Order: sequence, then structure tokens, then C-alpha cells
Amino acid sequence: MLMFLTRDAGVTILMKLIQIAVRDRQNSETCPSEFSHDAIGALFGVSRTHVRKILQDAAAQGLMTLSGRGRRFFEIKPAMWQAFDRFVAESMSGHDLMFKIAMRQMKMVGGTPK
Repeated sequence: MLMFLTRDAGVTILMKLIQIAVRDRQNSETCPSEFSHDAIGALFGVSRTHVRKILQDAAAQGLMTLSGRGRRFFEIKPAMWQAFDRFVAESMSGHDLMFKIAMRQMKMVGGTPK
């Protein structure tokens, strides 16, 4: 996940690919899923080259496979699904913790509990 977090629009590109893959699974379409480097780049304000490089790096790490002319087809591997699930769970856990801390602080008035 770190490779997506450290890149411009990396997380949003990842989310879009996950969305496409989930949609294709729900529609019972066969893998791999298809996408456009140009469309994704334009959607998130980055170049198609930037999108292509992120996906090539993910493929090199064994997180997905790219195929077809222009490498416009992708299939997310189980390791990527697991990493994404863990990322979402950890993010939600962090938000829950911050909410609890904020609520505790809001209950404090002048250093003493309400």
C-alpha cells in the first residue's frame, strides 16, 4: 500500500481500480478488467504515463497483472486484495480512535470531566 500512498493520486487511482474490479465481479464479467490510462489520468489530474508507471510498479511487486495491447487490462491478485482490506480496516480503526479521543476532549471543561 505504501507505493500508492507515496505517489501523486496513488490512493485515488487504487480506489478507482478497486471500484472497476468490484463492478466487474458483480456484473459477472470475466477477469481481467479493462481501464483507460488516459481516462484515469484525466479524472485525477495526472498524466497517463504517471498512471502507467504506478500500475507497472504494482505489477512488478506482484500485486496485479497487466495484459493486452497498451496493458489496459488488469487483474488484482489476492495479495493486493488482502493489503487493501487491511488498509481500509486500519484506516477505519484510526478514525474510530480519533473520534473517541475527540469526544473525550469535548467532555473536558477546564481540565476536569463534565
